[in-house]
Amino acid sequence: MRKILLATLLVSFVCCAFGQKTKIRKKRYAIEYASLPKHKVEPGTYKLSVSGMGSYAISEDDINLRGWTQTEDEDADVKVKVKVNGFRAGKGQKKSKTTETKKDGKTTKTTNYWYIAESKGNASMRIWGPTNEYKPPAKKKKNKKKKAKKKPAKEETNAFLSDVEISEEENTDADSDEPAGRYNLGRTYTYKTSTYSSSGKAYEQYKNEAPAFADDSRESFYNNMGHNINTQLNDFYGYNRKRDWVVFKRLKSKKHPEYKKFNDATDAIKVIMGKKKFNKSNDEIIAAVGPILDYFNSVADKYSKDDKHQKRFKSAAMFNSAQIYYYLDMTEEVKDIANKYIRWGHDKGIGEDFKEKAERLEHLLAFHGAQGRFYVTDENADDVWTEDIGDEPSDEEDEGNE
Repeated sequence: MRKILLATLLVSFVCCAFGQKTKIRKKRYAIEYASLPKHKVEPGTYKLSVSGMGSYAISEDDINLRGWTQTEDEDADVKVKVKVNGFRAGKGQKKSKTTETKKDGKTTKTTNYWYIAESKGNASMRIWGPTNEYKPPAKKKKNKKKKAKKKPAKEETNAFLSDVEISEEENTDADSDEPAGRYNLGRTYTYKTSTYSSSGKAYEQYKNEAPAFADDSRESFYNNMGHNINTQLNDFYGYNRKRDWVVFKRLKSKKHPEYKKFNDATDAIKVIMGKKKFNKSNDEIIAAVGPILDYFNSVADKYSKDDKHQKRFKSAAMFNSAQIYYYLDMTEEVKDIANKYIRWGHDKGIGEDFKEKAERLEHLLAFHGAQGRFYVTDENADDVWTEDIGDEPSDEEDEGNE
């Protein structure tokens, strides 16, 4: 009797644990990687020249086409010309909007005023050199009911052209002065006052603040010019340091038996993947996340009953694993998880999205003959400028609140 009681209690405990409510919370962690260039060509030499009214603000030594050698030789493999046309502070423009409100049969008109001013920095870059552009695969269209194709209208023949045959020469005389790439490096900075019922008050704010805004915009335009040139140039032929805010999933349900371990594993992703660098191979990171992936796989196997809470938890574990594999460029593993989603049927759309992402990444890596999105160099990664992705986002909307 005692054994039966213990067994009953044990079964009840297991059912309770596995039937635990599961609420999921999304978090975003920054992960670094290297972009792959628009054109796959063998690195060589490049010559850079900067001209224009604002050229004084740019040092050619600050421009670096990574993997290439800068030269003054006119016979360089790639020639880059940057023209900085200067900065123009915008003039204030008065704007207004009149609204009507009706109350007790009476119509009241209210007019609000504000001022705006658009300042512009003008610059451009042209690139001459070899081309071998990457073409991504066409996106797969989701299955939709096919509409019956209309039969093409029958073309009427023209008797005057039926026997006419005039040979045409192909236009093979390409313009040698045509650049391989063009970039607009200009920037627009818009200042706007608050909205007032008095145009005089709006103008007063504009007069007090707009000049300083224009000065700050001018300084920002010139200070960031070198970064903008570098980014676009390396997007064309080299590589850039990139970062993404990547979604991972944590448990919100504190009473869940896996609460601490699952969240410890997700928090460890932030630490380990945060050490991933664009100029180092993924080997050390792959080794470090091994135990985390093993744990997520065990969770996915363990929580496999046909229960909405277990499904939600299993899906979160699979999702985290797929994200890790994707940012470690392990496309086969991503596709394996994607296919599991699709066979499983729950969150099938997530699986389809991961499969498409993996196939597109696989296609990109194959074109460049790259093992992953990284370039092994001696650079100090933290000294390499990257785009500002902002502060860490706050928690997104929680999942599984019902």
